[in-house]
Amino acid sequence: MKNADAPREGGERYPRLLAGDLDAAGAQLRTAILDGPRATIQGQRGIEAKDGSLTGPFGVFLAAPAVGGPLQELGAALRTAVSLSPREREIGVLSLAGELRSEFELSSHVPTALAAGLGYEEVRAVIAGDPLENPREHALARFCRANARDAEPRAEFEALTGVFDRRAVVEILALVAYYRGLASMLSLLRITVDAPVDDELRPEVAPREDRERLLDILIEEREITEVLKSLARCVDSFDFEGLAQLYAEDGELVTPWGAHRGRAGLAAHVEKDLGAYRGLHHVSAGHQIDVVPGASRARARMTLLATHVDDESGTAFSTSGGHYEIDLAREHGLWRLARVRIFPAWTFTTAAGTEPGTT
Repeated sequence: MKNADAPREGGERYPRLLAGDLDAAGAQLRTAILDGPRATIQGQRGIEAKDGSLTGPFGVFLAAPAVGGPLQELGAALRTAVSLSPREREIGVLSLAGELRSEFELSSHVPTALAAGLGYEEVRAVIAGDPLENPREHALARFCRANARDAEPRAEFEALTGVFDRRAVVEILALVAYYRGLASMLSLLRITVDAPVDDELRPEVAPREDRERLLDILIEEREITEVLKSLARCVDSFDFEGLAQLYAEDGELVTPWGAHRGRAGLAAHVEKDLGAYRGLHHVSAGHQIDVVPGASRARARMTLLATHVDDESGTAFSTSGGHYEIDLAREHGLWRLARVRIFPAWTFTTAAGTEPGTT
């Protein structure tokens, strides 16, 4: 290759590879792409530019034939050899492309979606993330959008498995992984679009305006913050049953002193460790929350500053500092604690009757 390794500031990250730039492996891959089964797909736009370069991800694949070859074969299989109908396949791809705002994939798949039988308004609805009338198609679109942002959208996955068989589910998972990876690749390499999306579709490409998305994030963070604050409140008030209700049904508590899985029995497990203390004080602070709007999973980190009082006078106590690492899951529409791990870094202890500051 002659001109592939010189990054550019403007336009695409690297110059497009022309036929004369390719080594033998690259030339062989180029032929395989152009002569492959994509040409049989109705509505498929041409991928060879006037200068002989390949557009979109196909030009990218030519830079690394050993990797690009299997990738293009996977893409071809997803479009020509799956049990999903052409209509379902295109709904899945457009849902991903709309959620990720992938201009190239939208430009490439709107024509094939129309050729697969979707009406123009249906295409608009899929891109925008609007509800679809067909329950099977709605479950597919909803899962693909959720999985575009969240690696483990459990609620959407359960709905998907309720209407698709095992083979189709595996195909859909592969489709999401493939097109999500392509969207990231195209964005990072600044791959341009030779045939832009129709102007009538463009306003609907973004599923939410940026301000609305930020508001959604803030709402999710507020709900999770309330769960984290409730965790401290329940412990400090010795409300161990209330604490257990904050956990998911299969939630897990992991401490250096032991672990417990499941909401059932959690209250007794915690009471065994903390119930004998005269007083408890836990500071709920330093919340660092990682959540995507509409996701079914989230993560949080929180400061650990816990004081356990041994006597009525309050002079015998121990204080520990460190942090919590917390996984959360949506259960019946509410955020629950899926796993709480405690990582103490230090402990300070006083004896009964000791004046503060004398130890």
